Amino acid sequence: MQLIHHNPWELMSSLRRDVSRLREAEMPDTFVPAVDIYEEAERFVVLSDLPGIEAARIDITVEEDLLTIKGERKATQTAEGASLQRAERASGQFERVFRLPETAAGEGIRAEYSDGVLTVYIPKAEKPAPYRIEVTAN
Repeated sequence: MQLIHHNPWELMSSLRRDVSRLREAEMPDTFVPAVDIYEEAERFVVLSDLPGIEAARIDITVEEDLLTIKGERKATQTAEGASLQRAERASGQFERVFRLPETAAGEGIRAEYSDGVLTVYIPKAEKPAPYRIEVTAN
């Protein structure tokens, strides 16, 4: 009878290689910027990573309760005669749409762009003050 030596770590390593190959094959060929959204006491803040994009190429609109951020990231140009060895940085047009919460004010939204990060500040709507309603009798 022959003993078979089994190395469980080799199986894990093989699985890791297979998953890595699958992920590379499924890499999107379009740019989808990462976004963080958080709430402060007086406003909502949207942070979006837009490296390599000129501020003039970013379009932000609000229509009803939808905030839309769209733009385009140009593909990297290689020098003449250079051959691309690896390409992981996606490019192309992008669009992200977010539904604003009911507590967001549609007016007064402002945006800043610095070091490749777009920051959109969305103020909260003022809450109506409570008031008393008089009851009349006939």
